[in-house]
Amino acid sequence: MILTVFLSNNEQILTEVPITPETTCRDVVEFCKEPGEGSCHLAEVWRGNERPIPFDHMMYEHLQKWGPRREEVKFFLRHEDSPTESSEQGGRQTQEQRTQRNIINVPGEKRTENGVGNPRVELTLSELQDMAARQQQQIENQQQMLVAKEQRLHFLKQQERRQQQSMSENEKLQKLKERVEAQENKLKRIRATRGQVDYSKIMNGNLSAEIERFSAMFQEKKQEVQTAILRVDQLSQQLEDLKKGKLNGFQPYNGKLTGPAALELKRLYQELQIRNQLNQEQNSKLQQQKELLNKRNMEVAMMDKRISELRERLYGKKVQACGKESISVR
Repeated sequence: MILTVFLSNNEQILTEVPITPETTCRDVVEFCKEPGEGSCHLAEVWRGNERPIPFDHMMYEHLQKWGPRREEVKFFLRHEDSPTESSEQGGRQTQEQRTQRNIINVPGEKRTENGVGNPRVELTLSELQDMAARQQQQIENQQQMLVAKEQRLHFLKQQERRQQQSMSENEKLQKLKERVEAQENKLKRIRATRGQVDYSKIMNGNLSAEIERFSAMFQEKKQEVQTAILRVDQLSQQLEDLKKGKLNGFQPYNGKLTGPAALELKRLYQELQIRNQLNQEQNSKLQQQKELLNKRNMEVAMMDKRISELRERLYGKKVQACGKESISVR
């Protein structure tokens, strides 16, 4: 049976005392009080009423008397003399003083030996037996108290081991949580980097489509320029023919070109210049787009390389963590 004793009035500091059928109130007080502490006594409180318990009271029987109401009773260690014990001590002191006076008044027998007188003290067999019984009872009480203290020490050691095990388990769980959070953060960073890479790929795809569109437009313009050049060549040939007077119905050319042919030639020449200028602008834009595409491709390659390095590092750390966990489990 375990008895809970509160060491102060605030009921925050307590201790548990193992109770055997031979445990007395004095044993409980000696177990609870600090080494070297002065007089203390045990008091029970039930429904606001406090009563000191005598030192020679048997605690096991006392607790059995309460029956089902034992849970309502609280026991407190009071760091002062017990009122009942102080009154009993006063009575004992008065009785001892009277006994000493009677002993002084009774003359003792003396034996003279070599001129020196020695007092003679005789003890009966019953007194010796009573003394031996008291000493045996004290030894048994001390042994019981020692057993109770050993049980208490064993109980406290078990509690300390459990607390250490729970603390070590809590530390392991905390470390595992920190590792999981670190790995989740790394995965988030890798996913963010992968998102950037995907976005860069999409942008590069858009740039490639735009470059292809510009290339097709450039080819169309190139064909138009070639057509215009052929038309210019034809008109130049016609102009030469007009100069030489080979065409029927026309007079020989005298150095000046007039009429609709000159207007057409002038228009074609202007159109050719405009198309050449447009082709140059489109060529410059196409070159810029190609440079931008090359730059984006280089960035994507660097990101892919970085992602692969991070994956390798994460895999290595996972392998190390699994190895450490297996070693700790062993």
